[in-house]
Amino acid sequence: MSPVVGVMLMLVVTIIIAAIVTAFAGGITQTGDKTPQATLTGQFSQSSGLEMVHSGGDTLTTTNLQVIVRESDNFGNARGYLTPWVINGTFIQNSQGLYWQNATDGSIPVLAWHPGQTMYVNVSDWNTMSTFEHPTSTETSLFSTSNLGNNLILEVSYADGKLISKSTIPIVP
Repeated sequence: MSPVVGVMLMLVVTIIIAAIVTAFAGGITQTGDKTPQATLTGQFSQSSGLEMVHSGGDTLTTTNLQVIVRESDNFGNARGYLTPWVINGTFIQNSQGLYWQNATDGSIPVLAWHPGQTMYVNVSDWNTMSTFEHPTSTETSLFSTSNLGNNLILEVSYADGKLISKSTIPIVP
């Protein structure tokens, strides 16, 4: 066997080994947990509460979703990051009136949020929730007519912090 053929064989073997190592290393670093993506829209109605519409994307499992509503910069610089509303599943309901989580027994009647579905936080639930999280004053109340036309930021993520959607929603009458 000539030295040129030997060098060529060694080069081919080296390339094959490099390809195998690369394939295994690539498989090890990939994770199977892909964060779902969804387009969520909605509005905050002073008469009926928060409406969140799943306009498209992946189906979301409600058991570990975190819904956060923040005031936009319309309310003052950085206020939304100082006083967000973190909405748990005992306040969010589907169009049939089923809450994501039963406040009495902890059961989970609504397991998934599918594209095309709308979820709600009605006014009475919003007021109950807000009593614990926000001081009320005429200027800061979302129900003040002076805040009509202002925007809120709706963020939906998993409890581990992986952001699924962030959108701007208007305050309407």
